[in-house]
Amino acid sequence: MEINAVNHIKDVAIYLRKSRGQEEDLDKHREELVELCEKNGWRYVEYGEIGSSQKLMDRPELSRLLKDIQEDMYDAVVVMDKDRLSREGVGQAQINKILAENDCLIVTPTRVYDLTNESDMMVSEFEDLMARFEYRAIVKRLKRGKRRGAKQGKWTNGTPPIPYIYNPKFRDKTDKSIEKGEDLDSLIVDEEKLEIYRFIVDSFLNGMSPYTIAWELNKRKIASPRGSTWNNTGIRRLLKDETHLGRIIANKTTGSKKRLSTGRLDYKVNKREDWIIVENCHKAVKTKEEHEKILIEMQKRKRDSYATTGENALSGLIVCSKCGATMAQKKSKIESERYSYVEACKNFLEDGITKCDNHGGSTMYLMKEIERQLVMYRDDIEKENERVSKGGGLTKTIESEKKKKEERIIELEDELEQVTTLALAKFFTPEEAVQQKKKILDNISKLESELYALNLQTDNLGNMTRSEKVNAINKFLEVMDMPHISNSDLNRLYKTIIHSIIWDKSNPDELKVTINFL
Repeated sequence: MEINAVNHIKDVAIYLRKSRGQEEDLDKHREELVELCEKNGWRYVEYGEIGSSQKLMDRPELSRLLKDIQEDMYDAVVVMDKDRLSREGVGQAQINKILAENDCLIVTPTRVYDLTNESDMMVSEFEDLMARFEYRAIVKRLKRGKRRGAKQGKWTNGTPPIPYIYNPKFRDKTDKSIEKGEDLDSLIVDEEKLEIYRFIVDSFLNGMSPYTIAWELNKRKIASPRGSTWNNTGIRRLLKDETHLGRIIANKTTGSKKRLSTGRLDYKVNKREDWIIVENCHKAVKTKEEHEKILIEMQKRKRDSYATTGENALSGLIVCSKCGATMAQKKSKIESERYSYVEACKNFLEDGITKCDNHGGSTMYLMKEIERQLVMYRDDIEKENERVSKGGGLTKTIESEKKKKEERIIELEDELEQVTTLALAKFFTPEEAVQQKKKILDNISKLESELYALNLQTDNLGNMTRSEKVNAINKFLEVMDMPHISNSDLNRLYKTIIHSIIWDKSNPDELKVTINFL
């Protein structure tokens, strides 16, 4: 690049990005870059970031830096290596474009890049390509290493489930306290966490539900492994985990959930016979008999919950107005009676301790209200030609947004797996891995909520034509009073015209319902 361009540098941004676990590495990088700026008399502002993501949207400091560059705040960006900015193809191209358009140089301790200069741009693109190859080779080696490690009885699956922790001696082979020839387990039991785990197992085998176990742990202010509140899903997953039998399992899945990625296998869950299962890798904290009892009991409770599925006309449709949970129903004691009884909501609220206090009641009034509103809804549909005609264009827009969010969720799920892989390679500390995972999971949760809202909006627009909706309602009104129609058939009919029924009985003497039609 031309000497004149360097001479014009006055204001620079130092971009520090730590992707490895050693804090001292970042300090050394900072010291070297600050010294470079001071030696040249450049004014500098620091932008520091910790993370593994290659996506710009997940790197707030880099995004802020690029915005400042577009506002003409800097003559150059100072980094240890050019690939600190990005190794991901789309990200690299976007960064290079912004730098070139704003005449902003890239300065490293060994080279200066002027991306408006054709020669420098060619060198930059070649180095970017090599950086991507290097990154992919690292990930490929790490995945192979995970499989080899599993076959050798080593834990390679990220943060272990409670009550296990990494064996610090296993990590540090130079530990002088390790006797020669000593065979170390990669996981050891944390005795304090063992008490929590045994409480979960014993409580479940004694008849306590996962919901109640979670509530009891939250009541005792015992944090979950992620540092938040316990929930039903986490308890069930922990109870079924085979790690607690002393096993290490790998190769459960192949391919990538990132379906749009070229050159990748489709994601699939492998058959159990294809899994790598290694026994006696570490101390077991539950017996095989206990594990079998847990699986049998889960299946039994699942059958019990399914036993009444479809036997109530409104099964799966009534939703709690306070917590959003689907409300359970009991079959009427009078066989000839069509109505069921909605049980009081027993779900936990967000704090994991407070129980929902939405009361239950008979569906007699509700079913009559549904029939009344259906007639009104049918009459309204016949008058809404204009809205339906506009719905097509709106539906296309919604479907486009849904596709974007679904693709982003797949990318985030892939990044979640990548965090675990890179943490094992000590690209950053376990604490940083937890922080990154939490951030990714929060983003996934937010996108799933937005996707649900879009799906609901699509449902409300309706896939049926106006005449099809009217015909479906007329058919339902004709059939619902037939004496011999089963509740299962009636339930299926309800689900062709109703999305959900919001049940609000906060006041035990007053029932409010909102019926969301398809």
